[in-house]
Amino acid sequence: MSRPIDQKNVEALLLGVPETTVREMCIEALRRWHRREPTSNVIQMHGVLGRGVIPQLLEYRNQTSTADEQNQLKEPFIDAQHEAWMTPVVEFIWWFVGAGFATPTAFAGGNLIDMRLTRRGAAFLDAPPDHPMLPGYLARIAARCPNLSDSVVDLLSDAGACLDHGLRRPGIVLMGVAYEVAIEAVIDSLIARTALLPVVATQQAALRISAIRAVIDTVLPGTTPQERDDRFATKRAYDFADDLRRRRNDGSHTTPRYPFDDPQEAEEYFVSAGRNLPLIWRMA
Repeated sequence: MSRPIDQKNVEALLLGVPETTVREMCIEALRRWHRREPTSNVIQMHGVLGRGVIPQLLEYRNQTSTADEQNQLKEPFIDAQHEAWMTPVVEFIWWFVGAGFATPTAFAGGNLIDMRLTRRGAAFLDAPPDHPMLPGYLARIAARCPNLSDSVVDLLSDAGACLDHGLRRPGIVLMGVAYEVAIEAVIDSLIARTALLPVVATQQAALRISAIRAVIDTVLPGTTPQERDDRFATKRAYDFADDLRRRRNDGSHTTPRYPFDDPQEAEEYFVSAGRNLPLIWRMA
């Protein structure tokens, strides 16, 4: 049971912290716990989440406290979930559950006491930093694609929201549309530089990707090992774009060739999309 003073102190620590930052702290707390105890799968709201988030909040505020004080500050994570100031933490908890990373297992007085990590959740906590469901995914992509159009970012954001809620089919479709918008911009740029004929802009998506791929050697010349590697990577990126185009078509038709029931497939597409988009965009 948390004391009123502990609740007030946690409230002060959370006050004004951006929601995305709180989510980052919660994920980092779980990742650290999972590294320490890779065989454990029970996440206690105070013993795992609270104990992991409080030190990060103190560091964020440039404050220090004793181990005993931190032990008290973790308690509101289990019995103050109804408080408005705890909303970012509670919303993280239910996002984590809704994403299929954990299942709730015990409640007391309407508060979630603990949840059980799923195999998918364990894989998420082990994932590299470019996982699409980690905070900052879009910011990292945009930083690697100078002048990337807002429409592409908006479409990727919508696709990511679908993934957050387990909507894999529309997520992949929207991701495919984002890539198509980006490729249209690449084509416009290449036409303006006379690297492509204007007719390419009127062709179907598959032919447009093929047309860009055919001029990569011309647009990215050079004989050094790095330059050759860059050309090879760019060609592979357009191969991925074509694969995503076909999968997007699967999702847009009434009789898709393959179902969209595999969450790992969707996550892999998002990871690959983030890694390949800068290579797609470098042709612009």
